[in-house]
Amino acid sequence: MEKIILGLAVILGVFFRTWQISKIPAGLAMDEAAFGYNAWSIATTGKDEFGRVLPYVFRSFADFKLPSYGYATAAVIKVFGPGIWQIRIVSVLAGLTSCLLLYLIVKGLVNDKRLAFVAALIMLWSPWGIIFSRGGFEGNLGLTFFLVGVWGLMLARKKPKFLLITLIGLTLANYSYITYKFVGV
Repeated sequence: MEKIILGLAVILGVFFRTWQISKIPAGLAMDEAAFGYNAWSIATTGKDEFGRVLPYVFRSFADFKLPSYGYATAAVIKVFGPGIWQIRIVSVLAGLTSCLLLYLIVKGLVNDKRLAFVAALIMLWSPWGIIFSRGGFEGNLGLTFFLVGVWGLMLARKKPKFLLITLIGLTLANYSYITYKFVGV
């Protein structure tokens, strides 16, 4: 019965994040358009909009964006071509992955599947989680990488080889969203 409930919950979570993803929210936010254009440019020429080869940061609209979301979107655009859903799908997948990671982290901390399930459901269906998953926002990808780092750290308590997962997750969080630089990740 739990697997059926979990399956239905995930199906609803996927539905809420993907239904009319190219139309809702209407149009692209300035950051989404910037990531999309730079991702298209990287995918087609290997250079950003200013002609720099594989830049460390993306210069855009008088600010500088960290590279993880741009490169992940470039991979999607390389395979599927440019479009609104191609810009947003990275965030959708990151949001869904965050729910799974939260389940694993809570289960590892308190060893209670039900509490872990409730935590994952709250994240899966929370308006905050849905809204940020539906737009092409790098903060959502940064959260996913941060949770990968936390989960890896929990695994590394028993098997030190999992410190590599922690290192990769926290490093990518740093290259995804500026907040993780401030919290000392």
